[in-house]
Amino acid sequence: MKLLSVVALPLLLACASIQAEDVKKDPPKKEEPKKDEPKKDEPAKKDPKDMTLDELEAAGLCPVSKKPSKPIYHVKMGEKEYHFATRDAAKEFIAAPEKFGYKKDEKKDEKEKK
Repeated sequence: MKLLSVVALPLLLACASIQAEDVKKDPPKKEEPKKDEPKKDEPAKKDPKDMTLDELEAAGLCPVSKKPSKPIYHVKMGEKEYHFATRDAAKEFIAAPEKFGYKKDEKKDEKEKK
């Protein structure tokens, strides 16, 4: 019996210390990306001030105010339909579409003249 306790006791203590070491170790922490930095897979977002008319429309932003557009305020220019945040923004766009990046298709104008 003494022989069993002499051999078993150190084994028991060794197993307990190994398990205690495993519990104490923290799992490695993942690096969290900073809020301002874009993710590696994501392309960098453009500032609405630097976007073209078509990019603003695709992003769902008003070309006049650069705010989210609403489907109720829309204007059809050529073959495309543009959406605006307010009725006043739509009126401002109609008054001077070139100011906001609208370009007439010159090829279509030439076809109409012939």
